[in-house]
Amino acid sequence: VIQIWDTRSWQLIDVFSGHGDSVTSLFFTRDGTRLITGSHDATVRVWDAASGEVLDVMRRHNLAIWAMAVSTDGETVVSGGIDGLICLWRPNDQQSGQAVHTLHGYVAPVFALAANHDGSLLATGERLGRIRLWNWAGSKPTTILLDGHTAMVDDVAFDLKGRLLASAGHDNRVRLWDI
Repeated sequence: VIQIWDTRSWQLIDVFSGHGDSVTSLFFTRDGTRLITGSHDATVRVWDAASGEVLDVMRRHNLAIWAMAVSTDGETVVSGGIDGLICLWRPNDQQSGQAVHTLHGYVAPVFALAANHDGSLLATGERLGRIRLWNWAGSKPTTILLDGHTAMVDDVAFDLKGRLLASAGHDNRVRLWDI
C-alpha cells in the first residue's frame, strides 16, 4: 500500500493498492504525473499520480526488488533485486512492460543502484563492499569494479553530469569517485 499525504495539513489524500508485498523503492517522474514503485513482489509498477490507477506492471524479476533508479532525463528506469537481475525499462515506450536490457549472470544481490543522466552508466552496491560500474552504451555491458568500502554498500548516487559517484556504506564511510 502506498499512502499519499498532504504535507501542509498532514491529511491522508489517497491510498494506492496493487503490490502484493512491501514497497521497497519509489519515485515520481520528472513531470510529477507518474509514480514508479518497486516491491518485494518482484514487480515494478507505473501509477497515474493523480488517480492512483496502475498504468503498467513490469515483470522480469524472480525475487524481491531491492533498489531502483531513474536516469536524470527520466527516460530510463533501472531495477535491481535479490535475484541479482538488473533490468532497464523505458516506461514511455509503447512496450513499456518489457525490459529493454536485462543483465544475466550477476550473482550478487543488488542493494544499491544509480543511473547516470542518460541511463548508459549504472552503479550497483554489493554486500561485500564493492561497487560495480556498468557501461550499457555498447551492445554488451562492460563492468569496472571499485573497491573502497569494507562493508555493504547502502547507497550510490551520480552527480547531475555523471562525472562523480558518491557511495555510502555500512563501514560508516562516504566516498566520492571520479568517474
